[in-house]
Amino acid sequence: MAFVLLLLLSMGSILRIESQSANTGRAKLEAKMNARLAAYKALGEIQRYTGPDQRVTARSDVLVPPGDPNKELVTGQGRWTGVWSSRENELDIEDATDGLNNHAVVWLVSGDQPDAFIDQEDEFIELATVNKSVSNKETFNIDDTVRVATEEILGTNDVTVGRYAYWVSDEGIKARVNLSDPFIESSDPNASYYRA
Repeated sequence: MAFVLLLLLSMGSILRIESQSANTGRAKLEAKMNARLAAYKALGEIQRYTGPDQRVTARSDVLVPPGDPNKELVTGQGRWTGVWSSRENELDIEDATDGLNNHAVVWLVSGDQPDAFIDQEDEFIELATVNKSVSNKETFNIDDTVRVATEEILGTNDVTVGRYAYWVSDEGIKARVNLSDPFIESSDPNASYYRA
């Protein structure tokens, strides 16, 4: 009887461990699938909005003139990538279809109608954070944290079965063209070197 009891306890422990392992594997697979969905959605947005040659991209902080305290980006939304149409005709049919008529901007981030100047009321997540994936630049007074809204993945009967978020970073943007030049009126002979 003692042997049978020991055998039953061992089988119960093995079943519990295998069940936990299966649940962990399932959760890991779901997380991978959610991440893949976000990547495909971001790629689709890039192809849709930046595909035509008449489209340009820039980071949201290009809209803030240097030293203008009246126009502030929401914290965590200063590194968003926007897409604009560069066509002269502001009422182009293709631009209107994509929501870019009248030189409107579309942000390449997750969320329902995101705006870099309005705090998102949706549930959000920080995709790039200072001291983790982004180096700390406190001495420069720059916070490179990227914050975006999450989107729900709906299952049967419109029940939320997961969430995903994405942000498209534009690596073509290396320097702002509208920075104020601190050496413009300098009499220092090395100023031309720094200005270059």
